[in-house]
Amino acid sequence: MQAPDTRTPTFLVGFPRSGTTLLDTCLRGHSEIAVMEEIEIVAELAKDFPELLEWSPANNLCNTQRRALQAAYWRVADRYLDAKGPGVVIDKMPLNLLDVHLLHNIFPSTKRVLALRHPMDCVLSCFMQNFKLNLPMATMLSTQTAAGLYDAGMQKFDQAAFTYGLQVHAHKYEALIDAQIDSLRSLLSFLKLPWNSAVLDNVGQATARGRINTPSYAQVSQPLYSTSKERWRRYQTELAPCKETLRPWIERYDYETRNTPEHVDIE
Repeated sequence: MQAPDTRTPTFLVGFPRSGTTLLDTCLRGHSEIAVMEEIEIVAELAKDFPELLEWSPANNLCNTQRRALQAAYWRVADRYLDAKGPGVVIDKMPLNLLDVHLLHNIFPSTKRVLALRHPMDCVLSCFMQNFKLNLPMATMLSTQTAAGLYDAGMQKFDQAAFTYGLQVHAHKYEALIDAQIDSLRSLLSFLKLPWNSAVLDNVGQATARGRINTPSYAQVSQPLYSTSKERWRRYQTELAPCKETLRPWIERYDYETRNTPEHVDIE
């Protein structure tokens, strides 16, 4: 009988345009990290386990179901990973933010990296982006509906983090731009990995990757720049209807002041 696969992924989540592709590109430089980029594994699992579509936080998996789902997860993941074996596997799928309850049930001990960027900048950037339309991306056609999805997604994640005591490192895009070394040291410490200066070379990693399957491919191929920070302030009148929806998250993650902390620990 084959031994069960005991690997546990780390989920990199966040609202779209929150800096997940830049962070993923930096992390690829670490010799002990393998990154899987935006593979819809939940949808893949639902093909073989249609009951997942009816799953709710009240339905806990038994050990047999959990092992079967974990094995199915790795069968999909290993088709996309360049390396297997020891190390940290980062499953980067921003809107897994919405499947946090389900993924916790499959991998109860996993860690999560929550990518953050000023909520107003996230919504503005999503509105300005030419996404391939699907149900979630259709909300980006209006800043107000995008803000509504941001609020709903962050509420869902915050509730799960509190209910389950999730291990979460909230990583700010602004901190990565302003203090790259300190920001990445803190994240690697959370992942229990040693420092590796190769994570600073996002340009080299982007070049080595070749095709990048997100709208951020042009930005992550350049040296870090600060011109995307606080872009929303140029559009305050147009974005005013969104601000009340986003205010709880602006305050929650200390974006009221321009000098934001390096990261926020979620307990």
